[in-house]
Amino acid sequence: MALLLLERGAPAAYAQSATSAPSVDEIKTEVDKAKVRNSDPFAISEQKNLGITAGDWIILPEMTIGTSYDDNLFNSRTNPKASWGFDVQPGVTLKRDTGIHNTTLSLTGDISTPVDVSGADTFTGAADLKHVYEIERDLSLTYQGEVAHRYDQGSAVSATGTGGGATGVYIEPISYMTYSSSLLLDKSFNNAFVSAGGGFQAYHYNNAQTTAGGTVSQSGRDLIQYSAHARGGLRFLSDDYVFIEPTVTQYDYQQGVPATGYTVTGGVGSDHLGLFRGEIFGGYQIVEFGSGASGSSQLSGGTFGGRVAWTPTKDLVISLQAAQALTPNTILSGSTGSINKTDTISAAVTYDYTRRINFNATASLSNVNYTVGSRDDKISQITMSATYYLTERAGIRLEYDFANVNSNQPIYDYERNRVILGIHIRL
Repeated sequence: MALLLLERGAPAAYAQSATSAPSVDEIKTEVDKAKVRNSDPFAISEQKNLGITAGDWIILPEMTIGTSYDDNLFNSRTNPKASWGFDVQPGVTLKRDTGIHNTTLSLTGDISTPVDVSGADTFTGAADLKHVYEIERDLSLTYQGEVAHRYDQGSAVSATGTGGGATGVYIEPISYMTYSSSLLLDKSFNNAFVSAGGGFQAYHYNNAQTTAGGTVSQSGRDLIQYSAHARGGLRFLSDDYVFIEPTVTQYDYQQGVPATGYTVTGGVGSDHLGLFRGEIFGGYQIVEFGSGASGSSQLSGGTFGGRVAWTPTKDLVISLQAAQALTPNTILSGSTGSINKTDTISAAVTYDYTRRINFNATASLSNVNYTVGSRDDKISQITMSATYYLTERAGIRLEYDFANVNSNQPIYDYERNRVILGIHIRL
């Protein structure tokens, strides 16, 4: 029997609930929703917005309640366990905008309870806060923070036995807490702009349980990540610009050798090019471990990517983005350094037709190459959500999630499909 947990560091790019590194800002233009057809009985005017008003705050609660089906609850390669279940997704958003101060607080959750398989219940939750202080019209200070409980199932290898036979022992979904906080100062000039900021993100993993009653320690994966970055640029036309952006990131592990990453990128972008907006960039990045690392202590190379959004109509936004990243990991032996090179391309579609029909979809393809172990993973993910509102406040929602890992080391292979059908309510 093999029950293995092979890496620690920032959550794996293919983890179902974890954010991949580096995070790439999704480009989404603001769409004017006010000009809806008066003949549509589902049209909601600006005077009839959803939400509850409490002083300066607008409160927007919502909830999805339904049934789910998951065909591989433990991300198993050899003996997947499937089950129907119940799923509840509560959420509430609080907004306050006084002109100078703009605050948004979002609370979200996802409670999933399979009925046919024990040990696979999950709870995902997050509290996100964003506050923008407009000191002057051309000077702003932005704070963002998050506390979240998520699952990193992609790094567990379970139910694998000698010769490829299943043992019937599974690692239950691996959970962790993440805490993040960042501050950004942004200044604009007549034909130039500059920003500087920094922050931290901490990961605390809970010990994993097996279905046989055993415990697999996860403390070695705990990490605090600090970063600082700056960005400056010049506008050569009213909507077009060039920029340069240096970033420094420090990775401090609870066990193992710390690592440092340096990235410098530059590129060209446009806020308005017909129906498009976006930017392309290129640069150089280095990741290196401290002197105590016994494995691959440094990796460097060029990086390039871009992001673009297309808004053919006021109801439809299509975005495409690509990026490369070098991120450190440490093997559980404590001192062996491993650096991952990740190439990712992703696309997103948002369609919102007069608030009766809402459709969102994202798809991504990543290639993760490990400097230790000659491991190479190809990860595919698809997420879709479609809602048809029967009334202004209630509708039917269908969600679908797909994940596939294809590795040159087959022990890491798995495929997973999850479907949720339920009633979505918003106030």
